[in-house]
Amino acid sequence: MQNKVSLRQRLINMMYLVLLALLALNIQVDFIDAFFDISKSIERTVERDNFKHNQSVNSIKKAFELDSNSYYNSYKNSVRAEQIASQSTRFIDSLRDVLLLKTGGFNEHGFPNNSISSRVSDNIFMQRKGARELKTILQESKEEFIKLMPKTEVHQLQNIYESSDFIINSRGVKLTWEEYHFNNLALGGSLALLSRFKNDITAMKSVILNYYLNDIYGELTDFIVNGIEDSISVEIGVVNAESFEVGEEIKIKIQLPKFEKINKTNIVLLDKNHQLIKDTKIDKTQNLIYFTPKEKGEYTIKAEVMDSLNNLVDSITKRFNVIDVETKYLVIDEVIKTKYNNILYLGLKNEIEVSHPDYTYKKLFLSTSNGFINKKNGAFIYTAENIGKTDIKIIVNNRTIAQKSFNIKTLPEPSITMNFASNNIISSKLLRIQNSLNIEIDDEDFENAYQIKSFDVIKLNQNGDQIFNEKNNSEYFVGEVKNKIRDANIGETYIFTNILVKSSDGLSRISPTLLIKVN
Repeated sequence: MQNKVSLRQRLINMMYLVLLALLALNIQVDFIDAFFDISKSIERTVERDNFKHNQSVNSIKKAFELDSNSYYNSYKNSVRAEQIASQSTRFIDSLRDVLLLKTGGFNEHGFPNNSISSRVSDNIFMQRKGARELKTILQESKEEFIKLMPKTEVHQLQNIYESSDFIINSRGVKLTWEEYHFNNLALGGSLALLSRFKNDITAMKSVILNYYLNDIYGELTDFIVNGIEDSISVEIGVVNAESFEVGEEIKIKIQLPKFEKINKTNIVLLDKNHQLIKDTKIDKTQNLIYFTPKEKGEYTIKAEVMDSLNNLVDSITKRFNVIDVETKYLVIDEVIKTKYNNILYLGLKNEIEVSHPDYTYKKLFLSTSNGFINKKNGAFIYTAENIGKTDIKIIVNNRTIAQKSFNIKTLPEPSITMNFASNNIISSKLLRIQNSLNIEIDDEDFENAYQIKSFDVIKLNQNGDQIFNEKNNSEYFVGEVKNKIRDANIGETYIFTNILVKSSDGLSRISPTLLIKVN
């Protein structure tokens, strides 16, 4: 299956292609400056992503410290992804620093000196083989990133950037990677292109970290919390009806601590008479026990960790009860229903429908391990406190009769449009009657979850000269921005950048730049 590229990545790629086309023409320096603004926007996005990635790595590290056996690969591959990205972006930053140093840095307006000149860029990238070295770094980074992902997930990385030695351009001419990207490229274009490659590296790292973090969340989010020291713990889950009953298969997982060397682990299961139960299935590689109780009563699970000298390092004992009730088998997905299956969203009032054949709505109560739940109009309204996972239990007369796990995610990324159009061309008459930018999202349930707080507007005339640059501190066009929208003319270009969007999950994000061409 072909990987779906994110909307933000598609917009960045589109800007990059437009830039290459424009740089082949005799363009004004102001237009190059506009693309440098886009470059700065990409750099800010990379910084925000790196902050999120640090949080992801910390969560993976906490899981590893809790259970080094189960989460060793997740931790090792995540740390390696950080190292690969850091080495690559440092090299890209060094090229950027050299370019700015050789061309005199920035002017008093904050833009690079000699933006439209290609002399230094051509010397650094073509004559001194800087482009070849950059290509090698990007090729090796991509190969190393791919090694960190399972073969079934590699497709997510394949199309983020092109790393082949030769590329065929729009005219069918086969060019080297270096010629295609950097031959006679203006300084402003080189800086924007380096920002784009830096964003590509960050996007690859993001795919890897998200994969391993979601993998951990899907298995054991409850244990990834602050302040957990090395210890041994037991998680008892149920495979079928989510209750401890006679005849139901129970899954018991032993969470091992972070010890350098674990020689062996002794795991035993005792019945209500403290006798060893032999009729169990054990997965020693995952430290899992599958057990189907035949009688009610109290059961005991014991786990002991031995070091290389067979000395006892740590141990734990946990007891659980199995009851004998005559109830029909229930499919948990038919008892607890939500619109998005097993996904709930932070920042939304998630409606949960509960229907049990033996109990009325008035007798049912729900509890959660993350957030709070209110009853309303025959349904339950759930509000999450943190992303990750929650277990929602159905309680009747202080007894849990069913339980289901849900993944809690942040709201999906919105897209910014003009006149709800997917293209970037609008007539002058239509533009003049616009009052604001539009937020688009795939599902109508999320329509009211976002608000545009501010954005910058850059206006270019028919020749590509910048004639207006102003900040708009509202989702609606106000002040001079509104006036410039009202006098739009054919051939002008409007660039909406630094679009700050706040969502009901408490997060603020900068949406991709929107470029509007007036025809």
